[in-house]
Amino acid sequence: MAKHLSFKPEGFKDSWLYLIDSRCLIVGIERGESIEVHMACKYRDRANLRDYLKRMVIFFRVVGFKEIFTIASDERKALVAMIKSLGFQKDNDRWVYRWA
Repeated sequence: MAKHLSFKPEGFKDSWLYLIDSRCLIVGIERGESIEVHMACKYRDRANLRDYLKRMVIFFRVVGFKEIFTIASDERKALVAMIKSLGFQKDNDRWVYRWA
């Protein structure tokens, strides 16, 4: 996961960590009223995680974040398709989910 980040992680301060069925690790990094999320899992496990990821989006809204964002290059077609299916929209170089 770290190779896709635009920075080198120095620690887990102001971070949220979620392990889903020992198949997927979600890392959320607080950015003020936003949270930046990244996921590490095997490609074959992604399809079975959709319901968990939908609940994660709801959870971050309930906790009080105004938006969730992540990065994914257009070459990562399966990942981009999953992000779109969750309701994220492209905003410059990142994918964002905002509430009204």
